[in-house]
Amino acid sequence: WQQIPRTGRLFPRLELRGEQAPILSLIVREAPAQLGPATLWTYPDPDPRLDLTVKGPELALGTELRAQAQEIGADEAILLTKDGEISEGALSSLVWWRGDLLCAPGNEIPWLESVTRTEIFTIATSMNIKTRYEHVTPEDLVELELWLLSSLQGIRPVVNWLGVSDTFAEGSHIQQFERRMQMLLQELP
Repeated sequence: WQQIPRTGRLFPRLELRGEQAPILSLIVREAPAQLGPATLWTYPDPDPRLDLTVKGPELALGTELRAQAQEIGADEAILLTKDGEISEGALSSLVWWRGDLLCAPGNEIPWLESVTRTEIFTIATSMNIKTRYEHVTPEDLVELELWLLSSLQGIRPVVNWLGVSDTFAEGSHIQQFERRMQMLLQELP
C-alpha cells in the first residue's frame, strides 16, 4: 500500500492470475494522455465476444477490435447485435442525448457492465435528469450529442462515425458531468 505513488495520473489494474492457486496482483501504470473528441467505426460483424460477465477474458479481443478501428482512422470499434443494434464499444460504453434525456443501449442487450456508464447514470439521477434505455442503430444517433465513456478517458464527445456521419451535436451537457466526475476523485491516504 505504501509503495503506491501519491501523485501523478495513474491507471491501476487488478489481475487475478492462475487457476490452481490464484494470485491477486495490483499493477500501477502511468495513465496515457487524455484524448480529445472521438471518431467511431462500426465493427462489420455481430459482437464476437463470448463472456461479458467480467472484463478480463475479452480484454485481448477488445484491444484487437479497437486496433482494427485505429488502422482506418477511428478511435473505437462499436459493436452491434445480430439485429444491427448498438451494444457498446470494444473497450468503452456509448451514451447519447435526446434533448435533456440521457440514453444508452438497453440493459438486455449484451454488454460488459461499465463503472463509468453506471456513474454517469447515477450522476444524472442525482441531478434530476431523466434517463432511458433504447434499442438503436448507428444511423438513429446522427445529429445527437454522443459520448464515448471509459474509466481511463472519462467522457469523450463523438464528432465523427466513419461510414455513418460527421454530424453530431456539440456537447452541451458535458461540462456539468465532468465537474461531477472530478468531485468523485479522492487522494490516497
